[in-house]
Amino acid sequence: FETLPSLDHGAFVSFLIQLGHLSAEFVKWYEQAKLHLVLEPAKKIVRRILRDEIPAEGPTHQDLRVADLLRIGVPERIILNSPPAKAISRTISAMYRLTSYRPPLQGENAPFSHDLEIMISLRMFGELLPGLTYVRVVEELEKRFAIYRHCSVFYAPHAAHDIPGGGHEQAFISFLEESITDEALLDLAKSRAEFAMLVRALGYERLLNEELAPRATPANR
Repeated sequence: FETLPSLDHGAFVSFLIQLGHLSAEFVKWYEQAKLHLVLEPAKKIVRRILRDEIPAEGPTHQDLRVADLLRIGVPERIILNSPPAKAISRTISAMYRLTSYRPPLQGENAPFSHDLEIMISLRMFGELLPGLTYVRVVEELEKRFAIYRHCSVFYAPHAAHDIPGGGHEQAFISFLEESITDEALLDLAKSRAEFAMLVRALGYERLLNEELAPRATPANR
């Protein structure tokens, strides 16, 4: 995120819109991942998160994301019609591969290892890393547009909700504690967490350094 403060306003807005393409895939991705899970406790956690994302009443999270962008002056046609950048399209494809169907393994720990990989991927790629991203986004919204935390209906709440200690963390922690029963499963969890983090980080790096960096403000180049 070192590039983020140096982006001009147009490039920063483009970054937010590109993040929106990832965010817009959240429900579809979690729904697909849920269908690939074996254990019912894991499925219940994902169902609970999905119901938070699209509440029975009031605006959905995507409604709130658009509201925040409108608040900083982004035209609705730009928000809704801007296509995903190449880096984001590749990242979305890689995101789905993180939780793609694989034939169940054999053995006593097979269901745990299978679901562990999926749940770790959801937690890292879908919750923790977006939360940390939104922390930086909120800082930029305050500096650039004087949009303070209490005025943001999407970015600030997600910055608080998805980071360590946030709303869904305890459900994931409980599942992980029950699932990681030996060193082999612990190593698997660490490996999957690192890989999920790498997938998202590479997407950001390509977007910021290859597609948006040329639009950094001259004073900060």
